[in-house]
Amino acid sequence: MSLHWRGAWLVVAHEAEYTVLAALAERDPALVLALEMFERDISRRLDAYLQGVITEDTFLEHARPWPNYETDYRPVVEFAKERGIPVIAAKCAAQGSRSGCEGE
Repeated sequence: MSLHWRGAWLVVAHEAEYTVLAALAERDPALVLALEMFERDISRRLDAYLQGVITEDTFLEHARPWPNYETDYRPVVEFAKERGIPVIAAKCAAQGSRSGCEGE
């Protein structure tokens, strides 16, 4: 697979995720979004950002976002924020770290 094709495929996939999220949000007021890109130890900061308690810059300083956050994940996070959809930081951290999920 060439890098160009892979990049185009990822753009389409993330656009589809946004479309599905928007459609589900219209149908289910109890919708919750879980994102593996955020490790569980930043849950409180994610919640604070979604509630408008901290700025996006402050949130991102601590969130360790993936390099493609701005283009691929920010749209769904902002959609969730605008509509009050809870977002779960769902990624278990590397083994041995304080936010690992083993045993939970």
